[in-house]
Amino acid sequence: MRNNYSREQTKEALRNLEQNLPDQDVQNGAIFQIANGAEISQDYSGKSLKRININDCCFNRSIFKAVAAVGAKFSNVDFQRCDFSASNFQYCYFDNVVFTDNSFASGANFSHSIFIECDFNKINVQECTFFDCQFHQCIFTSGNIKLITLENSMFYHCIIDSLNLAHLNLEYTQIAEISMTDVTLPPYQIAYIIGGLPYLFTTDDSIFVYTDRGARNSCGI
Repeated sequence: MRNNYSREQTKEALRNLEQNLPDQDVQNGAIFQIANGAEISQDYSGKSLKRININDCCFNRSIFKAVAAVGAKFSNVDFQRCDFSASNFQYCYFDNVVFTDNSFASGANFSHSIFIECDFNKINVQECTFFDCQFHQCIFTSGNIKLITLENSMFYHCIIDSLNLAHLNLEYTQIAEISMTDVTLPPYQIAYIIGGLPYLFTTDDSIFVYTDRGARNSCGI
C-alpha cells in the first residue's frame, strides 16, 4: 500500500538527504551563497558546481577548468577574464550575464543552455560546443570564435558585431529578428541556417562571406 506524504514531509526528507550526501555540491552551494554580491577571484578547477544558483556577483579572473556545473543558474552575474577550458555547463540558465574577455577552449560544453539578455564581449572561443542553445536578446561584440558548433541553436533578437563566424558549424541554427554588423559567414552553411537566406535577401546589414582564399567578399544580395 503506497503512503501519501505531505509537502512538508517531502521537504524534510530532502533536507536530510542533502545533509548526508557524500558530495561537494552542497558545500559549493553554501560557498557561493555567502559570496553573492561580491567580487570573486577563485580557482574552481575540477570542482562539482552542479545545480548551483548564483545571483548578483562578479567573477574576476576566476578559473573554471574542467568544472561540472550542469543545471546551474546564473542571474545578474559578470564573468571577467575567466577561464572556462574543458568545463561542462550543459543545461544551464544565464539571465542578464556579462562575459568579458573570457576564454572558452579545449572542449568546453554549454549545450542545451539558455542565454537571456547576455553580453559577450571580446571572448575567445575555440573547440567548444554550444549545441541546441537558445540566445534571446543577446549581444556579441568582437572576439575570436572558431572551430565550435552552434548546430540546432537559436538566435532571437540578437545583435552580432565585428565577428568572423566563418569557421563555425551553423547547420540548422535558427535566426530571427537579428542584426549583424561587419560579420563574416561560412559560404557552404548559409543554406542550412534556418531563416538565413530570407535575412540575407532583405537586410541592409554589413555581411561578408568567407572565400577559399581567406578574403572577405560582400554577399551582393
